[in-house]
Order: sequence, then structure tokens, then C-alpha cells
Amino acid sequence: MKKSRIIIILIVLNVFIGSGLYLLKDKYDQMDDQKKVYNRINTYTSTTDNNKEIDFDALLKENEDVIGWIYIPDTKVDEPILKGETNDTYLRTNLEGKHQISGSIFIDHINNTDFNDIQTIIYGHHMRNGTKFSVLEDYMKESYLQEHNKIYIYTPSVNYTYTVIASAEIRKNSYLYANEVTVYDLLTNADICEITDKDTINHCIMLSTCVSTGSSDRYVVWASRDE
Repeated sequence: MKKSRIIIILIVLNVFIGSGLYLLKDKYDQMDDQKKVYNRINTYTSTTDNNKEIDFDALLKENEDVIGWIYIPDTKVDEPILKGETNDTYLRTNLEGKHQISGSIFIDHINNTDFNDIQTIIYGHHMRNGTKFSVLEDYMKESYLQEHNKIYIYTPSVNYTYTVIASAEIRKNSYLYANEVTVYDLLTNADICEITDKDTINHCIMLSTCVSTGSSDRYVVWASRDE
């Protein structure tokens, strides 16, 4: 009886250790895949003094769902923007169409791909290594927002410059997740707001990421397109 119990314990331990090693290997493989994708992405772009050249022909051959490129100077935000059939399409899928825990940066399925909606919502994960949209947490500090207040969106046909105007921590089911937003919405909901009731919003973008894994709260940053 005692011998059988020891055997059972050893089997359970082997299963537990094996599962742990598998998860560690899977995590390592995911990180390695992410690094390889970033290295490939970097071959599609060149930057000089915030002026960026994007090889959209090559990117679209890689994935026809690419609609643009987002770049925030002095941050790790510098990669393609995609649009899938639903908001789940690129949640855990990379540019190559492979499963990846960090997913891709993508716009909401309710938005048009030309960034001419009143508000275009752009999603990215809050990764521990500082990639994707992890930097949005820093925008909850007014000084950081003011020092990093320019966002650049590049598309195959036109490039846009945006000025950051507000940031907030909101619920994932907030009514602000719509393709329209007003100055009143920002004045009454933003934690940090750089506009007044006399200002106007021009083709706004809202960047969104989770506060933490499993959280129902979101860090969001709004930016208005420069004239």
C-alpha cells in the first residue's frame, strides 16, 4: 500500500514538472517568435528625425489586413496597425497570422480604415516587457503626457500627426468606446485633459489597453489630428 502511494506521488510530480516545463518552453517560444516578428517589421521601415518611410507594398504582401503604422517617439510604439473581421481576430494573432500572446495593434471593427471617423479606436496589449501599448500607463501622469504629446499615423495614401489631448482610466464597457466622441465627453470623463470647452476635436484617435491581466479597467489616451 505504501509503495503504491509513493508511485502515485511520483507520477503526479512527473506530470506537474512536465506541465511546468512545457509552459516555460511555450512562453520562451512565444517571446522568441515576438522578437523575430519585430525584427522582420523593422525591415519595412526607416526613420530620420521622426520622418518615417514605410514599405506598405511589402507589408500588404505579408498581410492584407495592414491599414497603417503607428509611431510614438521615445517609446516602443512603432509597428503596423491592422483591422480584422472582429476585435478578436488580432487579439492573440501576430502580423504573420500566427498565434502570439501579445497579438497585434488593431483598430475597432466599427471603424473605417481611413482614420476619418470622428473617433478611431486602436487597441494594443499591456505587455510586461513594455511593448505594444504598455506605455499608456505612463500617460496617466500629466508630465509624461505633455512631454510625449505627438503620435504619428502612416497609411499607404496619407500620413497624419496627432496631438495628445486627454487620458483616463475607464471601464471596458464604457460608452466612450464608440466611433464618436465630443469635447464634453472628454471634459467630463478624462482624468487628465489638455482641452477646454472652446476647443474642437478633429478626427480623434483613442488608444486603449488593459490596466492589468483580467482587469475590467482600461487605460485610454485620446489624440486629435493636427490641421
